[in-house]
Amino acid sequence: MSMSIVYKDISPGSTENSTTTATFQTQYSDLSRFKDSLQNENYGTFENDFWLLDGSFSVLPDNESDINISCWSGNIGSSTGATSDTSKTIVREYTGYYTSSGITLTFDTFNGEYPESITVQWLKDGELLSEQNYTVDNAVFYCANSVEKYNKIIIVFNTFPKNRRLRVSAIEDGTSYTYTDSTLKSVSLLQEISPISEEISENTLNCSIFTENETLTFQTMQPIFAYYNGKLLGKYFIKTATHENIKMWTLEATDYIGALETIQSYGGDYRTPITFDAYLQSILGDYYKYCDIESGLKTKSIKGYIGVTTAREALTHACFAVGACVSTANTDKIKIFTPKSTVKTVPEERIFYGGTTDISDIVTKCEVSMHYTNESLDRQTLLDEKLTETTTVLFNGGYTSLTFGNCTVVEQSANYAIVTPTSTTDNVTIKGYALSDFAKTISKSNTDITATTKANVIQVTSSPFVTDNNANDVLNRVFSHYSKNSKLNAQIVVDTEQVGDMISLKSPFGETLTGRILSMDLSGAGKLIGQAVILLEV
Repeated sequence: MSMSIVYKDISPGSTENSTTTATFQTQYSDLSRFKDSLQNENYGTFENDFWLLDGSFSVLPDNESDINISCWSGNIGSSTGATSDTSKTIVREYTGYYTSSGITLTFDTFNGEYPESITVQWLKDGELLSEQNYTVDNAVFYCANSVEKYNKIIIVFNTFPKNRRLRVSAIEDGTSYTYTDSTLKSVSLLQEISPISEEISENTLNCSIFTENETLTFQTMQPIFAYYNGKLLGKYFIKTATHENIKMWTLEATDYIGALETIQSYGGDYRTPITFDAYLQSILGDYYKYCDIESGLKTKSIKGYIGVTTAREALTHACFAVGACVSTANTDKIKIFTPKSTVKTVPEERIFYGGTTDISDIVTKCEVSMHYTNESLDRQTLLDEKLTETTTVLFNGGYTSLTFGNCTVVEQSANYAIVTPTSTTDNVTIKGYALSDFAKTISKSNTDITATTKANVIQVTSSPFVTDNNANDVLNRVFSHYSKNSKLNAQIVVDTEQVGDMISLKSPFGETLTGRILSMDLSGAGKLIGQAVILLEV
């Protein structure tokens, strides 16, 4: 039992700027997943002695769009790995030129299946730069070969796995380094969640790594993965890497939420409602493809106006409005879902002795501001000056009914416009009507208090998507959440529990308590230990 950290030293931008084709894939394959390095599922299929009935396999979904497979072969290898496929290649083409120390191929890591013989070619504009044959000996195999400025790779599978389909899960330009107990000097992971998304927490990883590779440099924003006994605990991105000495590095890493904090969202005018799914696509850009959104949430309505902010804040406001939770724990995606009420029981043998209960003041009242956005009667001039090149113009607030003079509009929203001047001698003009926010407060009081109870009012005033469409639902969620004023701090041996789960466990005082896990500070030395904060139901 052990914790492991996997660092991916890959050519920056190569995965995102690649297109992959294959000659042998099944109808269930989705080759676009190679572009995003998304995790595959372990689906059971009817190969001989393959589908173990131990709960580790999933059943293929009826809806093909819900199947998480990068590339499976239609045919199965013989007992020697031979196949009837006449063409057994994957071709990966790139926008631009890339340099790497080789490529890493991930096959069926769930079951340890892989082809024994492959050939890889690296090309530049059709010219063969290098060709290597490899004997594969692992489900994650590094094809070492330093090649500069290539823009195409051809992988030929000389054999398939014996008596199995060929399953290719990922292709990466570079290699991975795995660090386990002997090379990890310390590891700490913090996982957090808010049941109502009044804020979306950033999950973090901190570790110290001993490496014999004195030339290795840990690069910021490169991906790093944490596992316990092979189970994913989270995907992170390096924020800081400190070279303590020639063989020791200290890393601080953040998750997708921390990455979204660095990205600007231009907001927009959504007074005409759009779906939650469409809104996320508009604000998250390329990060949308990493979202795993509960299907029932996708059609929820978003209405209102939001100004320029961070992508993290823009996501927070929308999730708060529709009652969605966000978590990056135990996944390589951004999971967006509604809190579940199913209770997991933590047996006493997995609970450490001790623990404390924190009790905060009783909430006496919750107030929520319901927002209305109107436009002014007077048109204002937002820009009136000469421009010599394509320019992004940020407005001081939101505007509607925009008009433009002496320019071509490349892109526009309520908060900005990108324009190209049609003449450098005349002024470019932008005019529009300002959007103004008005708010009405609705409230809900705690009737289960006495005249001597100290006033404790929770106020939500600045959530732009709380409107006449959803204000009462939001108010009830806020009141229900903050009415729970007891938190249990407990240390447990983690099994399947994760943040957001409802659990039942014995308190230090012998009571059986039920609550939702808000956070866990994880460490793994022999066993995976979680210092949990649990919001109690009563």
